[in-house]
Amino acid sequence: MLMIIRLTPTSIVGARRLLEGGVRAGSGRKGVVLCASMRRYDRAGVEELLTADPQDTNDNNDAKHRIAIVDDESGVRQTLVRGLERFGYVCRPFRSGVDFLDSLEFEIPDCVVLDMRMPELDGLGVLGKIPAEAQAIPVIMLTSHGEVSLAVEAMKCGAVDFVEKPVSIKSFADKIAGHIERSVELRRQVAEVEACKSLIARLTSRESEIASQIVHGSSNKEIARALDISPRTVEVHRANIFKKLEVRNAVEFALTFERAKFAARPASVNC
Repeated sequence: MLMIIRLTPTSIVGARRLLEGGVRAGSGRKGVVLCASMRRYDRAGVEELLTADPQDTNDNNDAKHRIAIVDDESGVRQTLVRGLERFGYVCRPFRSGVDFLDSLEFEIPDCVVLDMRMPELDGLGVLGKIPAEAQAIPVIMLTSHGEVSLAVEAMKCGAVDFVEKPVSIKSFADKIAGHIERSVELRRQVAEVEACKSLIARLTSRESEIASQIVHGSSNKEIARALDISPRTVEVHRANIFKKLEVRNAVEFALTFERAKFAARPASVNC
């Protein structure tokens, strides 16, 4: 199908990107005219890409987050890559789930856009094979109309969201930004928990016994009676515990202890 899009001068940056992909162009008094043979999905993405406000393109991603786009259809990959790059993302396309999984040995992206239906290994299959060190990556599933039940199944297996084709580039870029932000915050919290575990590992067996009593609100005298030691010995151990855990009071101590206990809880597996 032949499509002609008339662009304003502010859209010329987007037009130049398309020229790199072999789209023919001509000029006119009001801007640039593009001609291309495209499917419906590609047309929707291109029209939005070329009419986007250039001032909006870098708002979401000053840090140049890396996005893996996994889809067996070249048109879908090209549209998403060009569209998301307009919003400052660094995109790496993959034509199969196998290629994407192989790449994780060398580079872990900040977000994955994963097609549900692919030959050889579909989206659910890819989710099940993502290695442990990469499972914190937010994965957004691409689905066709009527695949909602599959998308829900994918979310049970670890995907964070799903989007139906054709994709609105602007809203999709915003969605990716939100999921990356939440992922970064989650990793920060996990790092805090692991740090607390490391601090508690410094305690001796006796200090661990006393720490367990402190976290339950026992006084020095109560701990001394329970462990058959003097209150003065409890005070010395208490001071050493606080020093090793780098806390100043019982409240900070309790928070550190609870975070470490949270890290010890087994993670639930849905697939």
